[in-house]
Amino acid sequence: MIVATQMLESMHVNRHPTRAEVSDVANAILDGADACMLSGETAIGDWPVEAVRMMRKIQAETETALEGRPSRDFARERPVALGVTEAIIFGAAVVARKSAARMVVIATDSADAAIVKSKQRDFIPTIAVTDQPQVVNRMCLLWGISPLFAPTLDINELRDRLRRWLVEAGELESGDRVVFVADTELWPGIHDSIIVWKVP
Repeated sequence: MIVATQMLESMHVNRHPTRAEVSDVANAILDGADACMLSGETAIGDWPVEAVRMMRKIQAETETALEGRPSRDFARERPVALGVTEAIIFGAAVVARKSAARMVVIATDSADAAIVKSKQRDFIPTIAVTDQPQVVNRMCLLWGISPLFAPTLDINELRDRLRRWLVEAGELESGDRVVFVADTELWPGIHDSIIVWKVP
């Protein structure tokens, strides 16, 4: 969800927003917005750079308040049975927490699993991998999701690619656990799966 309602309107002409505008941005984040959008403030305003910096500062400060909240529990929120994708993503978050996994990696060809994971707001670092360029673009706006294009979603190639990339970047070390989730076919005939991988 993107909130775009002239959120820092007074910054067209003022260097600082009003208290009400700061509150509006913070409440949008607390209510689950994936992104807040500026329009006139940066297109024709007198303080475009300052408006972007202020929006970022408000969002970053507000998200620190979210970290103490429990992640959304879809099983309690919905009285009916969970859909398969929701159940898998909810289970993956539980597995990640219980196994002290460093991150969750989602393989998807539709962004559905990444959307559900984003809505959980669980602060577990998450990479969503897809072989569809248009899906990468769609996932760029999802809260807490780092999209990554890969020419194949084969599980073995994904593990090798991610291991090289993340170990070199210092994000993973030998012995770390990674939870792989798929709403696509990682192995022939197997959809909607959770795999826990220990970095060699």
